[in-house]
Amino acid sequence: MTFGEIYIAYPGYKDTVPMNIGSTVVALMELFMLMNRITYDSFHKSANENEFTSEQALAYRAKLITWFNRLPKSLSPVNIVLPCALKLQ
Repeated sequence: MTFGEIYIAYPGYKDTVPMNIGSTVVALMELFMLMNRITYDSFHKSANENEFTSEQALAYRAKLITWFNRLPKSLSPVNIVLPCALKLQ
């Protein structure tokens, strides 16, 4: 996907730095969708269904790890410069 970009200038630094806002928003929305699904599966059960199983927990753990590993380079822990990206970690 291609997004518009916002650049910021830090005092004492001659170059501008991209905020990578598009990839940050996409990553947050993907995380929110995973969290929503986990919450739904954890608490939306009928009386005759089992509770959240360890197999479900492991499947969601794998999905979260995949989400984390697919983050763009600009959102990797060593490249984060903005608070909104830091919240992803």
